[in-house]
Amino acid sequence: MFWKNKNAERITDLEEKLDAKLDALTQRILDENGKLAEVSGNLDKLQRLVQEQGMSIEDLLEEWSERTVLEDELRTRLREGEEEEQHLLQLFEVYQEQFHNLQRFARGRDEAWTAQIAMMERSLEHYRQSCGISLIGECGTEVDYDLHEVIEAIETAQPDQDRKIADVYRGGYLYKGKIKRKAQVAAYKFRDSDEAAERGMDNRTEEEEKKKLL
Repeated sequence: MFWKNKNAERITDLEEKLDAKLDALTQRILDENGKLAEVSGNLDKLQRLVQEQGMSIEDLLEEWSERTVLEDELRTRLREGEEEEQHLLQLFEVYQEQFHNLQRFARGRDEAWTAQIAMMERSLEHYRQSCGISLIGECGTEVDYDLHEVIEAIETAQPDQDRKIADVYRGGYLYKGKIKRKAQVAAYKFRDSDEAAERGMDNRTEEEEKKKLL
């Protein structure tokens, strides 16, 4: 009888412990399920966020691609504009040189035609300025080696004419403030009468010596 009661107590104790462990295990499972549900919810949110960001990145890449295409088109147009500008400037140089030669030809031959050309030149000045073109090379102005290329020196006995432009063989011009072509000019070089006389004597002496040799 004693052993029966003892065994019954042990069985009851084991059942209680087992029930307690089952209750703890059940509670742990419930807690883990709650955590899993929370993690699953977070994963759903993360997935939606990744999808949204993926769409944003695709939109950004598409916009970047469109901008790159637009920049390439602008570069192409800019290059074409620069090439066209150079062609127009070359055309202007040819026109200006022909016009300048016409002025030189008419000067001293036909006063009426010279006056007509001068009037045409004044009317064209407005259009040149609107295009950012300024001509270089006016007779009587002082030589500026940044603007003028002196290809001939003409002696003068007048000191006030020294380093002044005597004639323009080819006009130059500035475009938008930058020198595109220097003017080719003749400039006066002052030489006083004593120096000129001395030079003349030297020339005569050389000629006399040549005659003696002959």
